[in-house]
Amino acid sequence: MKHTTKETEKTMIPIPQTSENTNKEMSKMDKTHIPMEQTSHISQTQSKETNEHTISLEELFIKYTVDPDKGRTAEEIETAKLNFGENTFSKPKKDFVGLKFFKIYFQSFNILLTIASFMSFTIYLLNNKLILNLYLSFTIIIVCLLNTLMEFYQEYKAAEIIKGFNTLVPQKARVIRNGVEEEIFASEIVVGDILLFKLGEKVGADCRLMYCNELKVNNSSITGESVPVLKDTEISRSDVLHASNLVFSGNEVVSGEGKGIVIKVGNNTILGKIANLTVNKKSEKSQLTEEINDYVKKLGCIAFITSFIFYIIALINGFTFVDNLSFCIGVFIAFVPQGLPATVTILLVIAAKRMASKNVLVKDLRAVETLGSISLLASDKTGTLTKGKMACNTLWINESSYSILKYKSDSKETKSKKDKNERYLEIQNDIQSENISNLDSNTTSTIKKEECDALALESINLNVKNLKELIKICCLCNNAKVNNKNKIVGDPTETALMNFGLDYMNKISDLVMDISRIRENKLGEIPFSSETKLHVVVYEEEENFIVYMKGAPERILNYCSYRRFNDSDLKINDEFRNTFYTKYDDFASNGHRVIGMAYKIINKEEYLSKMKKVKKSTNNENTNDLSVNLNKHNFGINPKDLTFLCTIGILDPPKKGVKDAITQLRKAGIQVVMVTGDHHLTAESIARKITLVSGKTKEQAASLLNIPIKDVKEDQYDVEIISGTEIDNLSDRDWNIILSKREIIFARTSPKQKLKIVEKFQEKGHIVGVSGDGVNDSPALKKAHLGISMNKTASDVSKEAAKMIILDDNFPSIVNGVLEGRLIFSNLKKSIRYILSHITPQVIPFLLFVAFGVPSPMSSLLLMLIDLFTEFLPAVSLAFEPPEGNLMHDPPRKLLTRNIDNINNTTTANTLNNKNTDISDTNPEASNNPNTVLEINTEPSLLVRRNILAEKVFLFSFFRKIKNIFLKKETGETLCDIDLLSWAYLEAGTLITLGCLTSFFITLYLSNVPITYFFMSSQDYFKLESKNIFLENGISLNSEVQLDILYRAQSSYFFSILISQAFNLLTCKRKNEYFGISTFRNMLPIYGTLIGLLFGISILYIPAFNYLLLSRPVSFLPFVFPVLFGFIILIWDNIRKYIRKNYNMYGSKNL
Repeated sequence: MKHTTKETEKTMIPIPQTSENTNKEMSKMDKTHIPMEQTSHISQTQSKETNEHTISLEELFIKYTVDPDKGRTAEEIETAKLNFGENTFSKPKKDFVGLKFFKIYFQSFNILLTIASFMSFTIYLLNNKLILNLYLSFTIIIVCLLNTLMEFYQEYKAAEIIKGFNTLVPQKARVIRNGVEEEIFASEIVVGDILLFKLGEKVGADCRLMYCNELKVNNSSITGESVPVLKDTEISRSDVLHASNLVFSGNEVVSGEGKGIVIKVGNNTILGKIANLTVNKKSEKSQLTEEINDYVKKLGCIAFITSFIFYIIALINGFTFVDNLSFCIGVFIAFVPQGLPATVTILLVIAAKRMASKNVLVKDLRAVETLGSISLLASDKTGTLTKGKMACNTLWINESSYSILKYKSDSKETKSKKDKNERYLEIQNDIQSENISNLDSNTTSTIKKEECDALALESINLNVKNLKELIKICCLCNNAKVNNKNKIVGDPTETALMNFGLDYMNKISDLVMDISRIRENKLGEIPFSSETKLHVVVYEEEENFIVYMKGAPERILNYCSYRRFNDSDLKINDEFRNTFYTKYDDFASNGHRVIGMAYKIINKEEYLSKMKKVKKSTNNENTNDLSVNLNKHNFGINPKDLTFLCTIGILDPPKKGVKDAITQLRKAGIQVVMVTGDHHLTAESIARKITLVSGKTKEQAASLLNIPIKDVKEDQYDVEIISGTEIDNLSDRDWNIILSKREIIFARTSPKQKLKIVEKFQEKGHIVGVSGDGVNDSPALKKAHLGISMNKTASDVSKEAAKMIILDDNFPSIVNGVLEGRLIFSNLKKSIRYILSHITPQVIPFLLFVAFGVPSPMSSLLLMLIDLFTEFLPAVSLAFEPPEGNLMHDPPRKLLTRNIDNINNTTTANTLNNKNTDISDTNPEASNNPNTVLEINTEPSLLVRRNILAEKVFLFSFFRKIKNIFLKKETGETLCDIDLLSWAYLEAGTLITLGCLTSFFITLYLSNVPITYFFMSSQDYFKLESKNIFLENGISLNSEVQLDILYRAQSSYFFSILISQAFNLLTCKRKNEYFGISTFRNMLPIYGTLIGLLFGISILYIPAFNYLLLSRPVSFLPFVFPVLFGFIILIWDNIRKYIRKNYNMYGSKNL
């Protein structure tokens, strides 16, 4: 070897240069070339499952007609595109803007309102004198459009934000075509291309490896494994996802380099198949959507039935067709709270904005409340519960163990928030420009004491001896690099060591290194390999050379004779070896990847003299062998002459706050389970660190009880750990046992298995939330009631599938979201309770008009004003009500279920779709024979056909649906439960109606209308061209005067509703707390009520409004009665709360 410095020659350790010989190696393979046209049938006959990993490379080249040296030609590229498709994913079908708007418009309430608008317009067409019906029709449509626009805008804005996240620079790829290396867009890759990839690059398509040199890829987005996978070129018999000779589209190269033949592109890649599985999976409706739909169906049925009944009564009483139809539409409109859709939308928008301020982006407005409703959260591990990248966590140095934690400076100066990689680049730039004055020198920095992991270690600090040597090894015996985006890239182990080294180097004022320049001047290097499991570098340092070594701890120890203890080098003895292996086992058993470190300082003169002696003896020998390099090249030392420094534990650590977040979710009654593609031991280790599981597994119970695992009973263990290989073979009984446990881990799961797990939990009645960030999580994210994706670490596919995105990737943000979801649900109920309370006083006037001939107390136009204007602000401002008690200690809500059994006839269609069924389902006598299968005739029997015909003719199916609407089993608190409906329609509604009717009749009385005209007068009086009313004093009231009196009485009824609702608002503000100081914590609803009352006063007393809205001024005497009934409402509400709390009336005490 030659050694050169400024004075002498440098010695460079020979490094394998296999990449240069790749083409020579490949040229030895069979190059049998078949014309591309003759293999076009391959695309038609390919198996659905990839099998290219099970055949030899020679067979693969023949199959795809590829010359491994030259790659594809221009003609073959076009043919390959035609036969195998392009390397692009089919984009999910997205609704164009108009259709999206249309779908939002025709939701629940809007359908009812649109029907009412159409009916109102029909009345105007029948009698154009009824101009109010035209106004009413257009007003309703405008309300629907505004409500739709609000929701559309919110979802469009969220979509635009996500689009910004997903915008990426087009990915490039290196290929060999026509024997020349080219750089192309990844979308131009075709099957049969020879693809090249190296450190920091992403694989552009699924490939079978032809050559690799210490190639490791990050496959976590597909398999969920956080540890990089070492690849090779040998034939593999394992499943596709874990085949060692395959790399997949989207894999990131973290170490080494490789070369492969493309076997799948676009939709046929593993990534494409998972994406298609996500696109084709229909997302679940939110609980809020289901409950609103359920309420609308009930309300629609009641409104229709009521209108129909009183239509018959009106016919009997002799009303004209037009009057009768007008009455029915009025009843229908009175039943539908026109302002409720807009109120719900705005409340959800407010909550969504509050969530956004806490880094939770809502894509679907109704997902706001769903997060508060979930009863189970199935979370991925890598990138969701953990950081998704390796980090140094534990350290054993100077025969003491430490936990590696972040620094907290004692300095009162503002701490720089710059990214550590930016800080690293700044340091290097400062050094190179000899401008050191800007560097921090916080030598007084101390460690913030935090709770350590299961090893209960002391926190490391700057006073630990030999910390500088450790930092040097971490940074210099390392090939990780900082790219142009200030990101450290490389093997995860090396990036973890580099991050640790930079963190601590920046805190030590006298240890500022130009790492890049020092690395360039290294004397030699033996890279890490899977065979040696060691990495060695040699540097020059003043008068010495220094050797740094890192790798597998047991290998490191074999090369060491000494150990570093504080300031001394001590001889390694048996006692130290025992301690070493004990600590090594402790670290490894807690899920750490353990790295050993050693070094040796060599005198330059001694080294140079010994090199001259060994030079001749090594000229013709393999200098790539580590033992030869250390023994015969020797660097002036013998193989046992290094000094052992430390071991350092590396893992994918849990994210900050995850442990506390899981505790809070459990207090909220939410079960948290782990669903990961990682190994079950790794999953269990992390799960125990974050207290996701704490009990005994079946294996641990068997060991404690000293019995076989199969003899362990269900109540003897607490934790279920299920591997993906077991999932497909589980029976229904097995699933019931597994899902009955509170602590569950699903490991080594595929995307389809994750999907199945979600479906099983949903079948058990859970409202399921799924959190994840990988492509493999996306089908489950789509299927769940609420998919929650991370942002920074997440794939575009998972973000597209989710309904909610955690912008800061902080798992505890989910807890904030749950609290916000529960709060908005609570406040939404208060708003609905307030709004629905005016339905009864709106409907009763129409019923009195038909049944008892009372002049109509309420006009449809004033009715609309109440819904859309006077009550709007108070209802919306209830969104800002503070929580009552600790919402995170309340149990989650449950799904609504039908309270009727399935009828065989309703499943006829499903039965016909299955050709075979197990005989045990149809023949009890044969159930003992599990091998017996009954062939089912796919043609429906005569009896079945008759039943289907009968359902169509006699509308049995229709009436069954009506029955199902009302027979819901309410297993938990619902949006519109009995308590809320009882208050709104019966209790408060009745009291408000009494106060308003009293005010109405008093106004008629004060207008000199005889009491005898209060009833049975609606057909002849108080309308256009009505008969005159003759008073006792001889004065007659013509139709114009009668209408003026009626408008005044209707105005009185209108304003009485506003007064009564002001008192009702005070009862709705606090559901469980008595009237008092807490009622006035949020003053916004009260301000909104005052604005509504002022608006009502202006309607009554401003002439312009009198003319437009047919309102009239009213004396103050009639308003005394709604005030009295308002106080009765307040008193009754407090009595009611007392009864509910102490006697469990109206449902649960904690409703």
